[in-house]
Amino acid sequence: MTLRTALSAFFADLINTGEQGRCIRRLRKQKSLTLRRLATLAGITPTFLSDVERGNRRASEGVLQALAKPLGTTLEALLELDDRVVVQAVKELCDRDPALALALRSLSGRLKKRSISVTRAVRTIKAMGA
Repeated sequence: MTLRTALSAFFADLINTGEQGRCIRRLRKQKSLTLRRLATLAGITPTFLSDVERGNRRASEGVLQALAKPLGTTLEALLELDDRVVVQAVKELCDRDPALALALRSLSGRLKKRSISVTRAVRTIKAMGA
């Protein structure tokens, strides 16, 4: 993964956190399944499923597999919405460049507080030579 791709995905993730969970919730509602019923079918607790749907926790591949069948989708479709690979790539880039790590930490905090726009954050990183 190139630096540009990783950074683009990193900032997109800050804006679209929980896409996988929102998809699971949407599919669950389309199938007219209650949260409790889907959790039972998948062998997980309703609390855990609720956390996954809200983007507060991440489901393992095994849990995603268990959710896929009752939701009428595939494991692959759910994995496509998983941002852990992108996050790992950004972490590796930051390990190689401490200045980039510091800049990203600062910018992501400001993005979450909405004190800087994504466009401005990307310009800042480009100015660093990333």
